Amino acid sequence: MPIGQDQRSEIARILAARDAWIVAVKAKNIDQLMSLITDDIVMMHPGRPSVVGRAANRVDLEAALARFDVDQEAVSDETIVVGDWAFDRSRVVTRLTPISGGEPIVSHSKALTILRRSQDGSWQIARVIGNADPP
Repeated sequence: MPIGQDQRSEIARILAARDAWIVAVKAKNIDQLMSLITDDIVMMHPGRPSVVGRAANRVDLEAALARFDVDQEAVSDETIVVGDWAFDRSRVVTRLTPISGGEPIVSHSKALTILRRSQDGSWQIARVIGNADPP
């Protein structure tokens, strides 16, 4: 079934939210990151326990961004909108440069990001499931 103009517009807004996340991570803008997530956010990172809720994610992000400069790129393979929910399946390259010095750590992963439309119509990240590619 062809995607209509409304669907294309929503997909563009979803990808803009994802791109805003990447920009805010690079800028270490915690307040901007918090504005992009739902209160009940769940982040599922490879090899780590899930991080549940806005407060826990703030702590997790602050700790990570205190240790690393982060640069990411994401390419979407699929974005689907169903009512007030959407998911984006993407490939991500992350470059973590230790602030204390040392070689950058580069990882390749896949991510499934589930977004929910907020009452003001903006899209917020509600769930992220990361899957690290083998080295």
